[in-house]
Amino acid sequence: MHLLTEGARECGTPCERREAAWHLRLRGAVVALPCWALLMTAFLLSPRSAGYGTHRQLGLPSCSFAARTRLPCPTCGMTTSVTAMSRGDVSAAFNAQPFGVPLFIAVVVVAFAVTLEVTLGRSVLPRLRLGWWCVWTVLLGVAAGWGLKLAMGYASGDLPMR
Repeated sequence: MHLLTEGARECGTPCERREAAWHLRLRGAVVALPCWALLMTAFLLSPRSAGYGTHRQLGLPSCSFAARTRLPCPTCGMTTSVTAMSRGDVSAAFNAQPFGVPLFIAVVVVAFAVTLEVTLGRSVLPRLRLGWWCVWTVLLGVAAGWGLKLAMGYASGDLPMR
């Protein structure tokens, strides 16, 4: 037992730091890859001027909710919004889906932060206790964006869809 304790002492804090840095880099890579994939995909797509339908460029089907109800679904316009934000067109992004603007900003911030974690091997993001509050924040954001989109559509006469 003495040899095991002695080996642990020799390794000490530098080993623990290397182990922690490896875990941070791995976590950062696991989070960074989908963030950068989303941002690159958004940049490669062309936003539709109608405010929705950009997802069709990815080979996805039309929104069945919109086809049945003649109203946009809660996420209608999200791809268009994020694509417009990748080009710096905040107005078009907000009109397509208001929640797409803060979503895009959050993805950019997280992408850069975790890329720094991968590079430096140190925690860059504050240590948030991720939990259900994250899920609720996104759900409330989507619901608020949908409500705004519906209100803007009815005010402009674009809803119900023809």
